[in-house]
Amino acid sequence: MTHTAFRLQGSTREPDAAHRGTGLLMTATLVPPAGAVARNDPEERLKDYLDALDFYLSLPRDVVDRILFVDNSNADLNPLLSFVSAREHDKDVELISFAGNDHPVQRGKAYGEFRLMDFGLAQTSLFAPDDLIWKTTGRLRFLNLAEMSRQCSGMEFDILCDLRNVPWVNARKWRDHENMDLRVFAFRRRAYDAVFRGLWQDHEEGFDANFLFHRVRESFPGLRIIHRFPVQPVLQGISGRHLHDYLSPQQQSKDAIRRFLRMAAPWLWL
Repeated sequence: MTHTAFRLQGSTREPDAAHRGTGLLMTATLVPPAGAVARNDPEERLKDYLDALDFYLSLPRDVVDRILFVDNSNADLNPLLSFVSAREHDKDVELISFAGNDHPVQRGKAYGEFRLMDFGLAQTSLFAPDDLIWKTTGRLRFLNLAEMSRQCSGMEFDILCDLRNVPWVNARKWRDHENMDLRVFAFRRRAYDAVFRGLWQDHEEGFDANFLFHRVRESFPGLRIIHRFPVQPVLQGISGRHLHDYLSPQQQSKDAIRRFLRMAAPWLWL
């Protein structure tokens, strides 16, 4: 499959290997298919991605030192290339775009996301098999990623994700409500290959957050999988599906409850 790729190196790189951080994989659809999402204006979406890139490029190098940005809409990467080239930063950045949206919209977000990640990880040379990588929905800013990284520094894991097994707001059901939060999670590349790679090809129907919840609960000998983040992620941006503001007062109230329950009732996966 043909694709476009650019590799850039930060102008203020730190040579000290002891300050090496983690990698970041930003998933993107610059030009979504018709009817796929509510936030479908390519100009608005481009601004979202540029704002997110600006935020991640500003993080300390011992938090993030490499960024892989992968778009699956075969879009023009030049606006992002110009932005990253002009901005002072200390990261290695790779931008990739390919045509990966030729499947029915009904297969859902998870199907497209994991197809995108499979492609990006197969093309990049940024990450070694044991490197730790944070995956983020590319339009969103993971505001407390630095705090999360500090909290995780003493944890031994190959996959770290957030699973939910109680009804969440707007679910409107009390059964079959298990989900994996796909907006942010962390993995080592070899663990991704063992648990996730190629799944979208084998499950054209029903490949969603509920399926992935059960997938990561399976037994994978030799892999250390942690099913809950130590702290509540704080995200900034607009939901592509519902146009929901992740920093709205309502969302901040939900996050405050979840933050409290992680400490008071860690067995309750809200």
